[in-house]
Amino acid sequence: TSARLFTKCRFQVKELLRQIEIDWKVNPTAKEYEILVNYTSKGRTLCIIYSTMLCNALVCFIMTSMISPILDIILPHNGTRVRSLAYDLDYGIDVQTHWLWLWLHSSTTSTATVLNIIGPDLMYVTLTVHSCCLFAIVRHKLEHVADSIKKHIMQSLENHNYNVECYVKYEDRQLRLKEQAAVMRECVINHQRAIHCVQLLHCIYTWCFLVILGLNLIIISISAVQLVSRLAPFQWDGMATCVMFICGQLIHLFFLSLLAQYLLDQSSNVHESTYSCFWYNMPVQIQKDIVLILIRSRIPCKLMAGKLFVMSLENFCTILQTSMSYFTVLASFR
Repeated sequence: TSARLFTKCRFQVKELLRQIEIDWKVNPTAKEYEILVNYTSKGRTLCIIYSTMLCNALVCFIMTSMISPILDIILPHNGTRVRSLAYDLDYGIDVQTHWLWLWLHSSTTSTATVLNIIGPDLMYVTLTVHSCCLFAIVRHKLEHVADSIKKHIMQSLENHNYNVECYVKYEDRQLRLKEQAAVMRECVINHQRAIHCVQLLHCIYTWCFLVILGLNLIIISISAVQLVSRLAPFQWDGMATCVMFICGQLIHLFFLSLLAQYLLDQSSNVHESTYSCFWYNMPVQIQKDIVLILIRSRIPCKLMAGKLFVMSLENFCTILQTSMSYFTVLASFR
């Protein structure tokens, strides 16, 4: 993921980052600025939570190998307990004799691997949340137009005049229609920009997601088999290592699916907001712009894994079920 993100797809990443910079510099309205700040805060919170969870899982994964040395100090036996590493590797030397140096090596490589995962994933959070923010701004503009029309109609009803054309002066009505037309054109442009951002995201991460899903599917199944195999004889350190490794994989996969689901929901909400914007009270010229949004927003923006698998919470549950099925098959051969 890191190699693809910073080599083959660096131009798409730069374009998205440049788009974020432009969106903050175009002098948005007060409400749009509030939406930008709100979604940026959400993205920051998600980054902190995700980094904290993976780092905690990393610490637990590394420190499980310290159970035997700590027990030798707290509850000493006549002999030294067998010491193990976070993962089984053949270094070509005696593990028990050089355990400390081998533990330092495995801990360093594990830390580098997790940091290499966290970095691109935080970039994924930033880009995805900003795409969701663009959809939210489009929804705000559509709802603002709907509120303006609704307010105008309610004023007419309160004055017992059901003919809007007779109640409002011609000049004021023309000015209001021009404002609505300008807002609708901005909605169409912003909606296209949001879709373009999602297309770039799809181009960057589609094959990365396919590799991640395939590896997680295999690794979770094998780790579950290792966990069961260490129940007899009972091995605390080995079981704890497998549990932490499985939890780390599930957190990673769930987080990727959660962001993709959030993006899918935000793009779908645009269609609902467009339907509820009192489009039937607008002139035909403005309705033509609304039709463009309606047609495109019928198809929600999705992030795919290799153009075969939709990233969503529903499919995350499907992956878990498939992993358990593979685990059952592998465990039956023990």
